[in-house]
Amino acid sequence: MNDYYKYIDKKVNEFITTMIDELNNTVKFKYSYDKSENLFRIQHNNPNFDTIEFKKKLGNNIKIIFFENNIFNISISYYQD
Repeated sequence: MNDYYKYIDKKVNEFITTMIDELNNTVKFKYSYDKSENLFRIQHNNPNFDTIEFKKKLGNNIKIIFFENNIFNISISYYQD
């Protein structure tokens, strides 16, 4: 695992931990890395993903944790258990 991957992996885990804390541990997250696309796929199971509160927290954390650190190879989507 190279340093670049380790750095982004750390940021993905920071994002997930922050979101879980801000959502009072009511949403689960998982992620995977697609080497062929160099893409970190983050998934959540929040059935209320359309609420403005969730969107604000999600967007703010994406901006602070990823975009302000020049990380753009992420994808965030919904998954059902």
